Amino acid sequence: MRLCVFAFKGGVGKTTSAIHLATFLSARGRVLLIDGDPNHSALSWAAEGTPPVTVEALERVSAGQLSNFDHIVIDTPARPSEQELSDLSRGCDLLVVPCPPTPSHCERSSSPGRRSSG
Repeated sequence: MRLCVFAFKGGVGKTTSAIHLATFLSARGRVLLIDGDPNHSALSWAAEGTPPVTVEALERVSAGQLSNFDHIVIDTPARPSEQELSDLSRGCDLLVVPCPPTPSHCERSSSPGRRSSG
């Protein structure tokens, strides 16, 4: 399974969700967690201990490497462009959009064509 975790806003739990989903999937096979966020928070998490998954920076992942894993979880940068969103939707089995349970956040996340500048 290929999961992409993305958000149009920072600070909504995107990396935390990606880490938890990757850890959950590790009981079902080999997992690659790709850290595509410029903050590299998933890599920092992995450096603190012995994660049950392989964690790599996006720029260090090769296409040939992907076949070594049963599951791939991608932690994307915040605010993806329309093209990035289109590419993600074609390349993943599931898009996960974490957001706080407030009407304005849920509305923004469900309508990618309408983005706030904040």
